Amino acid sequence: MDDEHRADVLGFSGNRVVRTPNLDRLAADAIVFNNAYTASPICTPGRQCMMTGKLPLNCGCQNYGEDLAPGAMTFSRVFSQHAYHTVACGKLHHTGQDQMQGWRQRIGADIQVHPEFIEGRDQEAFRDQSSKRGCLKWSEAKEIARFEYERLQVMRIVERASTPQGELQLFTDLVPFPNPPSDPRADNTLLIYTAQLAHQKWKRLITAFPMKPVAVEELKATVSKREVPIRLRYNAYVRGLYGKTFAGSRQFLSE
Repeated sequence: MDDEHRADVLGFSGNRVVRTPNLDRLAADAIVFNNAYTASPICTPGRQCMMTGKLPLNCGCQNYGEDLAPGAMTFSRVFSQHAYHTVACGKLHHTGQDQMQGWRQRIGADIQVHPEFIEGRDQEAFRDQSSKRGCLKWSEAKEIARFEYERLQVMRIVERASTPQGELQLFTDLVPFPNPPSDPRADNTLLIYTAQLAHQKWKRLITAFPMKPVAVEELKATVSKREVPIRLRYNAYVRGLYGKTFAGSRQFLSE
């Protein structure tokens, strides 16, 4: 299972930009559910709902960081009870005392008990661990500070339009990989879509996915450094503007 993957960002679903050859092969030899919905839009509750076959309220996981009760009946536990060798590889966000939750083997670095699940813990001793997620790694602020942004040459396409909710800006950022692959045909750029209305302080992430060099060049060929008029069609991503089209402009700002 992957995390926070839009249903339309898949090759086999008809996307002409994104390349997902492994998922395409899997879909060709499997059953594709075109009308499947997650029980929760938050990653951890969504994952634990799938594990138990219950809704967030019933399985006790409604927020990020909440875990199933020890001994919860999960599909992995049922398989294990019937002599299957169940193996989980990757993160599961099991942060409580029951780190296996039915799996017979786990592979990965996500196996740890967070302080809030330790009964009878000394609150004063844990006081310096201000964030309950702090035991995972260093902070996001440190991660951002460590990154060498000057190594990147970000290309930006900006689209603007006036809407009933105010000025709308849509940004397409093409971010080259810091360490590009040796294969010249492989993905080497991350495309990031964000949107921002005039009254909003922050841009809202729409989606992000890797692109191949040929797709990047095709996209660059469709825009100009001179501002040109367009009909904006991405407004379905902005609340209240679904199904509406506005006249606007597109410009290639930097390279």
